[in-house]
Amino acid sequence: MPYCTEQDLTDRFGAPELLQLSDRDNNGANDPAVIAGAIADADEQINRKLRGRYDTPITPAPAELVPIACDLARYNLYGLRPPEEVKNRYDSAMRELRDYATGINQLEVVAGNADTGQVSVVAPANVFTDATLAKMP
Repeated sequence: MPYCTEQDLTDRFGAPELLQLSDRDNNGANDPAVIAGAIADADEQINRKLRGRYDTPITPAPAELVPIACDLARYNLYGLRPPEEVKNRYDSAMRELRDYATGINQLEVVAGNADTGQVSVVAPANVFTDATLAKMP
């Protein structure tokens, strides 16, 4: 499940901008594949950053990730030359992700997706038990 949707992008940045960025064949309509690709790239960026602390993908998506995913997807739609405002929002989103990844900020996630701080270790049975050590001279 993606962290944001086409509708989230439209709500945040407006239909005209989304049309301008996604209408690659100039037919006057959004190209759903272009938008889905930008969203998928944003999802992967988020998952890469957070997988050390959270089980990714995080489902359901915490509300805190929606604006981050939107800013990343928008940046991805711009390609090689994003405007300064888009680049600044991208940089801010990446800093926020880093803060979630390092634990400075915490995401509100359902059980099973958060790092509990516990480590489980699997090891072979003891070779030297108290009984075998007692038999030694």
